[in-house]
Amino acid sequence: MLGADLPVDAALVDLCLGDQDGRALADRLRERSPGLRVLFLSGSPGELLPSRSSERGEDVLPKPFVPGELFRRLEILLAPSRSGEAPGV
Repeated sequence: MLGADLPVDAALVDLCLGDQDGRALADRLRERSPGLRVLFLSGSPGELLPSRSSERGEDVLPKPFVPGELFRRLEILLAPSRSGEAPGV
C-alpha cells in the first residue's frame, strides 16, 4: 500500500461510496491513524454527522463546492486547537 508507513493528518472521504459507507471507511482509517481528521464530502442535502463529529475532527462539505471553500475547511480542520483535540467547524 502506497504510504502505509507515513503519518496521515487528514482525509477527504465521500459519505456515499457506492457499496460502502464513508463513515465506516473513516473508522478503518483511524485504526491506523487514531488522530486522523476527516472532511466528508456529500452531494445529499441534509446528510449529517453524529453530534460528536467535531470532537472527532470531522466536518461535512456539501457538493458542489469551490476550491477556495475546500481549502478553507481543510485549514480550519487542521488548525491546532487550544485543548489539543481536533477543532470543531
